[in-house]
Amino acid sequence: MDTKHISNITTHYSKAEINTDTLDAQLAMAKSLLDCQPSRPNDLFAFRDQLSSSPDAFTDLLKLVDIVLTHPVTTVSKERMFSTLGRVKNYLRSSCGDERLSDLLVLSCLSEDARDLDMWDVVDNFLRLKSRRYPLIH
Repeated sequence: MDTKHISNITTHYSKAEINTDTLDAQLAMAKSLLDCQPSRPNDLFAFRDQLSSSPDAFTDLLKLVDIVLTHPVTTVSKERMFSTLGRVKNYLRSSCGDERLSDLLVLSCLSEDARDLDMWDVVDNFLRLKSRRYPLIH
């Protein structure tokens, strides 16, 4: 990560109270620590796990890593969800209730997971539920 980007993050998230002087020292210490390791972490989560083994030594660096990990990268997933909602709502012509629309939206957004469902297991689980006033299967 470029020092300009780090400076921008610490300025923008000033409420996190990241001391840039100690952050530079902690970055240098973390780099030398990683150079001594036989294997380097594959991603930022693994890097954070290694740093969290000694939290007192990397307080500001851990704050910075937490900020970066929790910062949303894009809003594409949210836009995709609203686009799906629009398609589902247009398809149904607003003729169904909110609960059914919500259920259909979840199915549409998680269509890959829904394709992996075994329908016979779903039917068996439904049959094991408490008896209904009007039984569907005789």
